[in-house]
Amino acid sequence: MMMALPPLLAGPTALAAEAPPGQPIWTQVPTRIDRSQETRERIDAPARTIDDRIYVRVDSPARMVDAVTFVADDKAFRLAGIRPFERTLICRTPAGLRWACGIRSATALSGWIAGRVVGCRALGPEETRPSGPAALPRPPIVPAACELDKDPLALRLVREGWAEPEDPRDAVLAPAAEAARRDRRGIHADGPP
Repeated sequence: MMMALPPLLAGPTALAAEAPPGQPIWTQVPTRIDRSQETRERIDAPARTIDDRIYVRVDSPARMVDAVTFVADDKAFRLAGIRPFERTLICRTPAGLRWACGIRSATALSGWIAGRVVGCRALGPEETRPSGPAALPRPPIVPAACELDKDPLALRLVREGWAEPEDPRDAVLAPAAEAARRDRRGIHADGPP
């Protein structure tokens, strides 16, 4: 006794004949679609929100505004709660040699995030900078809490000694800054890393 195959296993032509009008057709075998003959509308996948973070891919090399602000997707994200050291800051080794610790602090964040996907949670409205005839066009700055591989970037910069907390009494960042000074990391080191 021979049994009839269900439409799904009978092949794409039998499946097309069995499908109700307006319903999607699914096949188990690769099928070439002639788009010029296709009459069904294309349905895009629904957008899914993972959480309230904005995920951006940072260019390589990363475009930096300053040591705590990077540009991605035509927006500048400023890490909230920390402030950078001046780029012109010069540090001295115990032997009296000078090194450009300010420039090194400006490149620390760039080195960590270049070519990576960073998740940022906006913490306030975009800040626009004045633009006059002499000013260059700049993207709006978004104050944000950003993470790379679940590691908060602001905490990492402070912990490694490349930034300092805006509030010296911050419960999370102040101990990290103290540990960076104690362990002589970042600009507190005895010399360039």
